Amino acid sequence: MSSIESFPVRLYLARNLPDSVNRLPLRPIFKVGFVTLASQLLISSLPANSANVNLSAKKGQLPFVYIPYLSDVHSTVVSPEATQLAEQLKLKDSLIELSKLKRARFSDKSALSKEELERYRDLKEEITEAIEQTRLEVDFAQAELAREIAVHSELLAAYSAERDRKVNLSNAWGYRTNGVLWAAAEGLSIPTYARPKYSVPAGVVGIVAGLAPSAFSLFALRQENGGKFERRPHPNMLSKVFNYPVTPEIDYPDSVWTWLNSPAPVGPKMSRLNVLIDWWQKDGNIRYFSAKPTPQQLDLLTAAVQVDLTIQLISDRLAMLRTIDATILGINRPLLELMMVVRGLKTMG
Repeated sequence: MSSIESFPVRLYLARNLPDSVNRLPLRPIFKVGFVTLASQLLISSLPANSANVNLSAKKGQLPFVYIPYLSDVHSTVVSPEATQLAEQLKLKDSLIELSKLKRARFSDKSALSKEELERYRDLKEEITEAIEQTRLEVDFAQAELAREIAVHSELLAAYSAERDRKVNLSNAWGYRTNGVLWAAAEGLSIPTYARPKYSVPAGVVGIVAGLAPSAFSLFALRQENGGKFERRPHPNMLSKVFNYPVTPEIDYPDSVWTWLNSPAPVGPKMSRLNVLIDWWQKDGNIRYFSAKPTPQQLDLLTAAVQVDLTIQLISDRLAMLRTIDATILGINRPLLELMMVVRGLKTMG
C-alpha cells in the first residue's frame, strides 16, 4: 500500500464520495484531487454575507420608518405637531393668550392697558424660557447619544480593521502557498518523462497546493464577522427604552421622554418610540433584536453585559442609537414654530 493509501482523506472519500466515484478505477491520488477541486468549487459557490439577503426587501424603503414632519415655516398657523408639543410643555394656553395680546398690540399700541402690557411681557419671557429650556434638554440627551455613537464608531473601526487584517493575512498566505507549492509540483513533474517515480511526489505536492489555499480561504470566511471581545459593562441610552435601570448620565429629560412616548399627529397610531422598536424588529440588518427579544439580547444591546462583543452587535447598537438621536432631533422643528408664535410670525388658536 502506498503512502497515499493511508492518507486521512481516504476515509473521507470512502464515506462522502458517491459510490460511482469510489468504484471508478482511479488511484487514490486522483480521488483526492477530485476532493480538492470540489472544495474549491464549494468555496466559490458560498453565498455572500447573509445580511445582504435582506437588502432586496429594503431597496424601496428608507433607513427606518418615516414619520412625516408637519412643520411649515412659511405657514402663518402652527402645525398639529407644534400644537401637540405646546400641550406637552403646558404652553398652549399661554401661547394663545400671547397671540391675542400681540395682535391687539400690533393693531394699536395704546390698546393694551398697563396691566395687559405687563402680562404680555411676562408671558413672552416665560414662554421663551420654556422653549429655550426644551431646546437645551434636547441637547442634553443628544450629548450623551453623540458620545456613545462616537465610542461605538471607534470600536467598530478598530474591530473591523482587526478583522480585515486577519482576512488579508489569510489571503496573503493562500496566495503564497498556492504559488510556491504549484511551482514545486510542476518542478517535480519535469523529470517524469525519464523518471516516472517523480509523478507520485509531484501529485502529492499538487494536492497540497490545492488544499492549502482552500484552508486559508475557509479561515478567511470564518473571519467575516470578526472576533469576540469582552469589555466591562457600561449601560447606554437604550437602557430606559427597554426598562433597564438608568443613571442621571443616560436618563432622558421629561420633555424628550414625553415626545418619544407620544404618537405623531399623523402616521402610525403608536408612539414614536414604539414605531422605532417595531422597525428594529423588522429590520433584518439588526440581528441582535428579534421579533421577541430575549433577556440576553437586551442585556447585550443595553451594554448591561458586554461578553462576546462583536462587530454585528456594535453595528446594531449604532443603528438603534442613531435612529433615537434622529427622532429626538425632530423636536426642534415644532419648537421653532412655537418661537415663531412668540415673535408674532405664526398664530395659535
